[in-house]
Amino acid sequence: HELDPPQYFFIGQDSADLHFRPEGLPMGWTRALRWAHFGSLGMVRQPLAGRLLALAQALKAEGRMISYDPNFRSPPMDASYDDTLEQMCRLADVIKVSDDD
Repeated sequence: HELDPPQYFFIGQDSADLHFRPEGLPMGWTRALRWAHFGSLGMVRQPLAGRLLALAQALKAEGRMISYDPNFRSPPMDASYDDTLEQMCRLADVIKVSDDD
């Protein structure tokens, strides 16, 4: 069967993604980086969203290209998403959106 628009159900309370820490990545990893892509639930759920936004800002300051998929669904799961959405759109060199966004 097909659903239009698609319907989603997410389970992720205290899941591993929320514990991602950029400082845990190997030293010098950004030297090989030209593009960084951000999007999906990671940009909605705190505290991960704040960490990813800070990472995107740091990478942009280093001259890296940023792509962003807002994957916007209304209403967002976190009230702070509007601010994150706005900041990421300013940082992004490419924004990928779909009809559902």
